[in-house]
Amino acid sequence: MQHSAGETVIPTGNHCSTIFVAYHFLPSTEVGARRVTALAQYLTAQGRAVAVISAFAGLANIAAESTVTAALTAFDLEHVQDRKSVVDAFLVNAKKWLRKSASVLLPAKRSPTMEMVSANGSRRQSDTALHRALFTVLRVIDDKKGWSMRVGRRLRLLAARHPASVIVVSAPPISPLCAAVFTARKLKLPVIVDLRDPITDIGAADQERSRTGRWSMRRIVESYVIGRADAVVTTTPGLRDRLRSRYPAASARISCIYNGFDGEMTPAKFNTENRLTIVFAGELYLNRNPFPFLEAVDRLLNHSGVDESRIRIIFAGECEFHGGISVRAWSSARPCGRVLRISSRLDARKLKQLYEEATLLLNFAEGQPIQVPAKTFELLSLGREVLVACEPYSDTARIIAGIPGVFVLLLSETDQLDDLLRSIYHRHVVEGRMSPPTRESVFQYSRAIQNERYCALIDRVAFGITPAPIEGG
Repeated sequence: MQHSAGETVIPTGNHCSTIFVAYHFLPSTEVGARRVTALAQYLTAQGRAVAVISAFAGLANIAAESTVTAALTAFDLEHVQDRKSVVDAFLVNAKKWLRKSASVLLPAKRSPTMEMVSANGSRRQSDTALHRALFTVLRVIDDKKGWSMRVGRRLRLLAARHPASVIVVSAPPISPLCAAVFTARKLKLPVIVDLRDPITDIGAADQERSRTGRWSMRRIVESYVIGRADAVVTTTPGLRDRLRSRYPAASARISCIYNGFDGEMTPAKFNTENRLTIVFAGELYLNRNPFPFLEAVDRLLNHSGVDESRIRIIFAGECEFHGGISVRAWSSARPCGRVLRISSRLDARKLKQLYEEATLLLNFAEGQPIQVPAKTFELLSLGREVLVACEPYSDTARIIAGIPGVFVLLLSETDQLDDLLRSIYHRHVVEGRMSPPTRESVFQYSRAIQNERYCALIDRVAFGITPAPIEGG
């Protein structure tokens, strides 16, 4: 609909219903589930009809009377169970039978197809060529293809109850994208593809993976869904830009809307009470390597004039190990071990208290050039200074660039890291002050703002208005 001057106008009070297809949904702890759940709740709060197709992983572990499950009553729910693969079970049992048969028939000499020597000389059991081939076929794209086919059938039934629907399909997993886009085209309904993570652009191993059949199939899926979706939403500008470059014909339909932080911002704290309390809460996985940082803490503690009684470092969550190395044992014989405390995962109340005690929040985001940890937005909203370990060219650095009280560097840059820690120590401990991010610099990343942008995109798609350049930043 257009004004005579060419201005785009979306009719008010005439909102379409929205159907979400998301394997992970409330009450899942999966980060992406919070994104689509928050959007669904935002739409229902506006009086819009919302339907959800999901496996609802984890629902059985939530108390029936909890506020989490109570929130589900706001939606038209379709539970599509994720059944175990019969073919997978058959192959596993067949493999066990073959091994047992080989051990009986050839007790003195094992079959060469069942055993192989690894590079270091140790012997390990191998899969048969047929077994590997079958599993390769079964795992092409992902292992949710059967679930996705059932979703397509359920989507056709659900769309009949929701006229003028917009379908929003969220990934990962990847295969539901194909089912939802294909079904939407058959139903002649607009469809939005929500990419919480990349389909193919995951990391440094992309080039090697691109040679595999599985990765080639993922690229085919990517081309299919982006070419046929009415809109594609990424959570980072880097992925948005890559997809726009790769698919120029769809460029105008590819947007970026951030994950954002939930709730209100925590009031900023400026007085440190002459203490430096560094907090990391989360999981030490993949590239979240704490050891270079802890080595820098060693150097800080060895620096003349540093009062270690004024320093505390707290790791909370899945932080006992990184790369098979015990963080507790590694640090116990070092200076950093005297100020480091490692605790298990905390409930919301205790975590909030821990953040209130913090003067510096730590975020590991190295090795993720076009992925922004959802924790990034949460930390910005907590009214404390933030140290982010990431590459200067990464999307994380791109998002937080220029925000006061947020420091970005690579942990391998030891001189810069040492200078920064000494500077922070001087301000927090000696001067008793800190400079957290301002509300003006952070509020743009609130979940409420992101939901408004997403809602605007849904309306544009519903009324066939293209292009739809909704940007998260």
